[in-house]
Amino acid sequence: MSGAGMSENAAPRHRLLPYIMLGVLGPLSFIVVLWPFIWWLAHFSAMNPIIPWRINDFPMFWASGHFAASLTPGRVYTRPLLLVWEYRHVLGYHHTDPFVYPPPTLLLTRLIDFSGYWRAYLLWTIALTTLSVLILRIAHLPWIVIGFAILNPASFFTLMLGQISLLTGCCFVASLLLIDRAPIRSGVFSALTLFKPQIALLGPLAILARNNWRGVVAGLVVVGTICLLTWVIFGSSLWLAYVNHGLQSSHKLLDLPYPRPAFGPNYRGGYEYAEISVFYMLRSFGLKISSAMIGQTLSALGASMLCWRLWRREDIDPTIRVAITIFLGVLVTPYGFIQDLSAFSLGVLLLIWRRGTLEVGDVILLMWPGTLGLISQIIGATITPLVIAWALLRAHRLQQFVSISNGDYDAPIVLKGDHADI
Repeated sequence: MSGAGMSENAAPRHRLLPYIMLGVLGPLSFIVVLWPFIWWLAHFSAMNPIIPWRINDFPMFWASGHFAASLTPGRVYTRPLLLVWEYRHVLGYHHTDPFVYPPPTLLLTRLIDFSGYWRAYLLWTIALTTLSVLILRIAHLPWIVIGFAILNPASFFTLMLGQISLLTGCCFVASLLLIDRAPIRSGVFSALTLFKPQIALLGPLAILARNNWRGVVAGLVVVGTICLLTWVIFGSSLWLAYVNHGLQSSHKLLDLPYPRPAFGPNYRGGYEYAEISVFYMLRSFGLKISSAMIGQTLSALGASMLCWRLWRREDIDPTIRVAITIFLGVLVTPYGFIQDLSAFSLGVLLLIWRRGTLEVGDVILLMWPGTLGLISQIIGATITPLVIAWALLRAHRLQQFVSISNGDYDAPIVLKGDHADI
C-alpha cells in the first residue's frame, strides 16, 4: 500500500494524537529545561547588580577568553586559577567545573574577551545561532526544519548554557548530509566539530566509508590549519597544558561516583541526572567504572561497525541514513550531557521531514532532552541510551517501509488503526 493510501485510512485520532501530545509535553519540557532562566526572569527586577542564572556554562567560556588573551593561555587548564578568575569577575553562583575543551576552542572564546559579561553572552549566543542556521542552510535543509532545529528543548538548553554544542552538532549533521553532494564541504564541516567533537566522532568514519577522498583531504587540511593556527597564536605551552592538565581533568570527570548515594549525604550537585552516555547508564545501574567502560567500548565499537556498514551500502535512503548515524553517534562517547543532544533532535526532525507527518514517537523523542534530567532524578538512573535505541528502531522501520515502496515513497506514512507507530 502506498504512503498516500495509508494516510487516507489512518484513524483521525492517530492524526491528532501527536499534536495533542505536543501541546502537553512541549510546555512541560521547555519549563523543566529552562527553569533556571525562568527563575532568573522572575527575580530580574530585584537583582542589583544583575547576576547570571544558576545553571550556566558561559562564565567558563568567558573566563577562557580572558586566559586566551593573556600571555599564558595554558593556565586555563589549571582549575584553581580558572575558578579564582571566575569568582572575581562573575557574580552569583559558580560552578567548579574544569575547562576540558580542546585548545582550538580558544580561537572562538578569544573573540569575546573584549566585552563585559552580558555583552559577551549576547554576542556569543547570536553568533553561534546565526552560524548554526547558515550551516544547515548550506546543507540545503528547508527553513522549517532549520527553525525547529533551533526551537527545541535541547537547543534552547544549549543556548541558555552558552554552550557550543548546537554549532558543532549542526556541523556534524551538515557533514553527513553533504557527503555525496558536496564532498569538500562535508570534510570541512566534519573538521569544524573539532571544537567539541564527542558527539560527532562518526563523521570522519562515514566520509571514509564512502571512499570520499576529497572530503577526507579537505577535513585533514582544515584540522591541520586550525591546529597550526592555534599553535601560532597561543604557542606550544597551551597544547602541553591540555595534555598534562586538560585531559587529566576530563578523565577525572569520568571517575566521579555514580549513582547519587555514592557521593555522600552532603552532596548537592546533580550533574549525573543530565548524563546521556552508555557509560553513565551502566554506572547508574551499579556497575563499577571498569565494567561500565567495557560496556561503553563495546557500544562504541558496535555503533562504529554499524555506521561503516550503513555508509558502504547504496540501498539506504540518504536522509534516514543520516538520522541513524546521528543516533549512533550518541552511543560512541562516554562523555555527554543534555546540551549534546542538539544533533539528536535534528536527527528526529529529519525523520519527520522524510516521513512527511508527525507521530507520537517523534514528540516523545523531541521532548526527551527537556525531561530526561527530571526522569533520571525520579528513577535514579540514566536511560537515554535506551531511548536512543528506540529512535534507531523507529528509523529502521521507516527505512523498511521506504524499501518496500521501492524508493518511490513521497507521501506521509501514517500506519493504520491500532498499529500506529509510536
